[in-house]
Amino acid sequence: MAAAELRLSNGDRLTGTLIERSEGKLHFRSAVLGDLVIDESVATLVEEGPQSVAASESEASAAELAQAQAGVEIEAGAEAVAPLVADVEAGESDGTADSSGGVQVPPRVTWSGQIELALFSQTGRSKNQNSSVRLEASRVTKRNNYRLRSRYLYGKNADQVANDRINADLRWRRELGPRFFTQSLTSYLRDRVAQIAFNAEQNVSLGYQVFKDERHELNAGVGITGLYRDVTGLSQSSLYLGEVFQDYGYKLNHRFTISEGLNVLYSTDGRVVGTSVDNSHYKVRFNSALQGKMTERIALVLRFEYEYDNSILVKEARTDQRITTSVGYAF
Repeated sequence: MAAAELRLSNGDRLTGTLIERSEGKLHFRSAVLGDLVIDESVATLVEEGPQSVAASESEASAAELAQAQAGVEIEAGAEAVAPLVADVEAGESDGTADSSGGVQVPPRVTWSGQIELALFSQTGRSKNQNSSVRLEASRVTKRNNYRLRSRYLYGKNADQVANDRINADLRWRRELGPRFFTQSLTSYLRDRVAQIAFNAEQNVSLGYQVFKDERHELNAGVGITGLYRDVTGLSQSSLYLGEVFQDYGYKLNHRFTISEGLNVLYSTDGRVVGTSVDNSHYKVRFNSALQGKMTERIALVLRFEYEYDNSILVKEARTDQRITTSVGYAF
């Protein structure tokens, strides 16, 4: 067997010994790759002396192994190397390459959202001041949809506090199939005018996507909600309510969008301490918005919101209805 060097057509070089040459094939033994069969059309054989062969073999590295496998045929009986496949859910990766296989995965999907500010002030015949700050953010991956919302309302009418409320909620939807999804909604409320010191709700639901296309999306579902409430000056209470929900979005064009949502909660148990003498407990929430983009970042938003809760102790505070115009900044 003669010491030799193989120079492949792609520029790579292999050192070793030539076993034999027959039928247009080079039978070659490499210290790194073992026994190989290479077509003479893709390689040039250069015989070397003993000293140069030893020097070349000592410089062989693991990089030769990966580069040479693309242009050689492994001897019969050798084990085939399975290709590396990256199983990454779209939107869940961090955008870095897999170092073991060099597979580039999709970039991580980050949160995007909008912060809105609305101010109103009136003096003269009457003195009114109202303000609201709203934050909404969302993140959508292949099967998961997250939405975070927070709102703070404060207002005075004739130097009397008419609004002092903060609420927040986090919604998580996960697709089960082309139409069905599960939903978890965790919410918090504090309303000093309604004498609610602390109100927490946890909802789990099963939803159905009625239809969805490039401009329309309609969802509906049903579930159960657990409620815990601490009323100012009274003891705490908790109960369970059935809930149905519906939400709709319509994109008029690239600048204007309409959104709408409805939640109805009901329980035959009206024993929310100190709140209502009714034999049942029910709540209705409705909200809608028309948004127009002025620039890629700035938008004007017109909202109509309605809420009714028959369990609130202060009867005048059971109904909350408002129309708000605000300026939003997208991030």
